[in-house]
Parts: sequence; structure tokens; C-alpha cells
Amino acid sequence: MGVALGDFQCSVLSSTSQPSDAVFNIGTACQLAVVIPDGEPHGLPAKDVEREALQVLPFFRGRKVITAASLSGGNIFATYVNMLMSWMKDLGINNPPSTDEIYQRILNCADEKGSTSLKIAPTLWGERHTPDKRGQVSNLTSDNTSLGDVGLAVCQGLVENLQEMMSKEFLLSLGIQRIVGTGSALMKNEVLQKQVEQVFGLPLVLNESSEASVGAALAAILECN
Repeated sequence: MGVALGDFQCSVLSSTSQPSDAVFNIGTACQLAVVIPDGEPHGLPAKDVEREALQVLPFFRGRKVITAASLSGGNIFATYVNMLMSWMKDLGINNPPSTDEIYQRILNCADEKGSTSLKIAPTLWGERHTPDKRGQVSNLTSDNTSLGDVGLAVCQGLVENLQEMMSKEFLLSLGIQRIVGTGSALMKNEVLQKQVEQVFGLPLVLNESSEASVGAALAAILECN
């Protein structure tokens, strides 16, 4: 009989197939996780804020999982779409597009844009290690205010925020060679997928079957072997 198992650890277990995998999950919020052997993690970031941003949790077979967990994820896109809906209501638009249509138009415009000089830090609720931090918009010009610019900057900002918590250099120091992407918000957002690869400089492989229940079954098998 298996002992009580954490949903997060089970989800990570079901997502990784090799030690050189990192797991990037984006649902309502987002997390980046790497599994390491038991013992003191080597190469932990030197900056205090980065150390505070990381959690080291127990994992299966005596290993540990290092996690950067952000409060910002798919909830940022929901807030953005709701803002646009509110603006249309205030402008007297009686038959606005549905939220799904708005979301898809944002992604289409962002994908067509390809790049933007606009910078958005989408930390509307701060972070656990910096609770007073709030979202910011910077480098705003008359040429980068389009729907595509803002949508792309939001995607880029979400990934860059997590990269500040767990850097590419840190991942490479642990031998990470690819990122396994999971979570509903990442699966349906190709712009976000491209930003993960660009910001971290690592290939992204999507895992649509990542489930805590699958990980729990795998963990039970590991315990029996």
C-alpha cells in the first residue's frame, strides 16, 4: 500500500521521462520544477531573492524537487480578457465577441506580431517571496500599443518572471536539456510555448497526459519495485 502522495510531486513524476527534464506547468498560476538527487542542491542561485523564490520539496526514491511557483499564469490572461470586455461595455458595444473569441484574436495578433519592444511584468498579485510586487508596463511608445504587442508582451512577461525565479543558468548547472510543458493555459497558447523556448533557450516538449493520478500510479509501482 502506498503512503500519502502530494499532487504536485505526482504531477511532476508523470511529466518527466529523464533526469535532464524540467517541468513547466501553466494553469491558473504557473510552476517550474526540476528533480535532483537527495542532498544539498548544487549551483543554487546566489541572490537572496532567487533563493527565497525557490522551494525544495521531498520527492520519490529519496530525491528532491526544486520548484519556482508563481502566482501569475492563466489568471493574467483571464484578467486581460475581462478588462477588454469591460472596455467594450463602457464604449457601448452591445454585442461584443465572446471571451473565447477575444482570447483567440489576442493570440492570433500576438503570433503575427512576432516581436515587440513593449515590456509587461504581469505580477498583479505579487509573489510569495515578494508580496508587495505589482505589475508594470514599461518602454511604452506610440508604436507598440496594438493588441498583438500587448498580448505578446504578456506572454513574454509571464515566462521572464519565472525565469527570474529559476534562471536558465541554474537549469543548465543541473544538466537540464529540455523543458516538458504541461497545463491547460500552455497547451492552447502557441505564443506562450514559443516564449518558453526563446526565454530559456531550451527545447519545449508538450505533455498533454500529465496528471497527478498517473503520477500516483507510477509512484505506487516504484514503491513495489
